[in-house]
Amino acid sequence: MYTRGGKTFSHGTLMLDVNTDEVAKTLNVPLDKIKSKGIKSVRSRVTNLRPYLSPEYKNITTEGFRDLLIKNVLGLTDSGQINQYEYKLTNEDERQITKLEEKYYSNWDWVYGESPEFTVKKRQHFTNGTIDARILVEKGKIKTITFFGDFFGTNIVTELEKKLAGCIFERDEVERALSDVDLNQYFQGIPRQNIIDLLTD
Repeated sequence: MYTRGGKTFSHGTLMLDVNTDEVAKTLNVPLDKIKSKGIKSVRSRVTNLRPYLSPEYKNITTEGFRDLLIKNVLGLTDSGQINQYEYKLTNEDERQITKLEEKYYSNWDWVYGESPEFTVKKRQHFTNGTIDARILVEKGKIKTITFFGDFFGTNIVTELEKKLAGCIFERDEVERALSDVDLNQYFQGIPRQNIIDLLTD
């Protein structure tokens, strides 16, 4: 929710019949925020609409629910009337959409480059030791990364930390930055792919 030009904008999601356990897994909300709302968990805050519908709508499909909403918003009595309100994109619309996509949505600098600074902790125990990586990301790039843990290597990890500084925080970019590095020299006995997975998943 935000306010601009004297108007307040808000968004939300209407869920008709989804697996709320899966929804709870994807909503990573800080514990202090959950407590501030007076709720026990994310799961307790989300629900489906189906249990609250009148008996005649209990078995309604997603498409049927969509059409019912549209009819009520537009004040229609028949779903067949909806088509008259359909807007078909023109060739000029398509061109303008493509321009917007190229300028903004396909532009890494616009999507990630202005993102606020945040920290990530990546920790996992492997047969040959534990790796605990603390990553500071700024404008979509790794500003600093520090490795802790009880792993063993013949090279010091500060070399690796310098190698990753400035790298875009995405799997392909991290793999590219480490393409010429023998990670076994830093984390002996821990498979290379496992390390990449730890840092980027």
